Amino acid sequence: MRTGYINRYNVERGFGWIKVEGQLLLEFFHVSQWGGGNDIPQLGQMVEFEMGTDRKGRMQAMKVTPVAPAMAETAVSGVK
Repeated sequence: MRTGYINRYNVERGFGWIKVEGQLLLEFFHVSQWGGGNDIPQLGQMVEFEMGTDRKGRMQAMKVTPVAPAMAETAVSGVK
């Protein structure tokens, strides 16, 4: 499992990006891979995930699971 934090999340479209320390590129994830129950992914929230591919063969974070609350109280509305 890899770890990182939610860097951006678009509520309306149901996807976001995870920042992994020491890595320049952000990892894409779709809400269908969110394992946080009914909670909405929060900016700054630490997560664990695995890398895999979607149906079109594109790399994305899968089995995204929160491991700690968000670092700052931030409401997610639209693209951040």
